[in-house]
Formats: sequence, C-alpha cells, structure tokens
Amino acid sequence: MTLEKKGLNFLVVLVVSLFALSSVSALIGSIGNARMILYPEVDGKNTVTIEKSILVKNVNDVPVNITLKVDETSAEFIEIVDETFILEPATEKKATFIIKVKKEGNYNGKIVVLFSPVSGKEAGVALPSSVVVIAKKDQGYSEEEENTEEEVDPITGEVIDGKNDEGNKKFNPVVFMTALTAVLLVVLVFLITLMNKKANKKSEGKKKNGK
Repeated sequence: MTLEKKGLNFLVVLVVSLFALSSVSALIGSIGNARMILYPEVDGKNTVTIEKSILVKNVNDVPVNITLKVDETSAEFIEIVDETFILEPATEKKATFIIKVKKEGNYNGKIVVLFSPVSGKEAGVALPSSVVVIAKKDQGYSEEEENTEEEVDPITGEVIDGKNDEGNKKFNPVVFMTALTAVLLVVLVFLITLMNKKANKKSEGKKKNGK
C-alpha cells in the first residue's frame, strides 16, 4: 500500500470518527447562578421558607427536556417546584425550588439539572447546582449568590468553568470539532483529487507505451 493510500485511509477513519462523536454527543447543558449560600435566621420552632431559583438555559438548536433532581440528603430541606419542563432553542427559564429549615445548623445540598433531547439520539448531560444553608439565631437574613454560568463539555462530559461577564467567552468544543472535521474533509478531498490525477497519468503512460 502506497503512502498516499495509507494517509487517505487514516483520514477517512478519523473524519468518520469525529463526525460520529460530534453528532452523538452534541447536546450542551448551561445554567446560571450555579452556587449560592443562604443565611436564614431560625428560632428552632417555626419553619423558615425561602423560595429560590436556578436559571436554566437551552443553548442548543433543538428543544430539550429539563429535569431537576435532589438526593436524599438534599430532599430533607429542598423541595423542587419546577421539576420537569421543556425548553425551546435559545430560551431560558428560572426553575423554582423551596428551602425549608427550622433548626440551627449547616445544610449542604445539591440540585442536579438534567438536559435530555426531546427527540433524536444526542446524549443527555447533567449539571450540579450547589446550595449551602447556614441557619443561626439572631443573625438576620442574607445570601451570597455567585453570578456565574456553567456548561458541560459535550465531548468530555466535564463541567466547563463559567464566565463572570459578557466579554469572557467560553470555548465551545462542538464548534471546534465541527471546524476540525471541515478541515480534514478538505484535506481528504485534496488527497483524493491528487490520487486521481496520478492514476490518470499512469493510465495515459500505459496507453502511450502500448502504442
């Protein structure tokens, strides 16, 4: 097998693999205010109720199913209101949840936001939102909410660090993979064209020699 054919076969396999990877795992999850710390005042007798929300964004080109879940520990003081809903492309929604505490103490909770396709074969992704409640007597009420956004890398499944302002753009692996695939396709077409030219020259040479 010639060097050109080996390179051609390698590029074909690589392009097909990248295309399959990007098409299967192209769904992106995005949420805002992913971390919050609340300081409610409690007296040990009456339940304090706090209503909060997570900003859920659909940055995909297709509708997505959104599901909010908590584990057993978080369910002791967190109640999900907007448990499931559908987001259309380029839309967002504040998913509401309620916190209920009575006694002093530190409560650490996590709400998992699941993104799954309404239709199609894209893989679903999940993003966690951390909720910390520090309940004390005679402290008044205050809260800290980090103005950050988080996204899931659709290729690795890892959480991408958020941005704190509009000018700080995230790296989008889907765009990168698409651009890389396009470049490889161009190279592939070039190699095929080159091989065809060489084959035509060899064919013309054989005809001349035959004459």
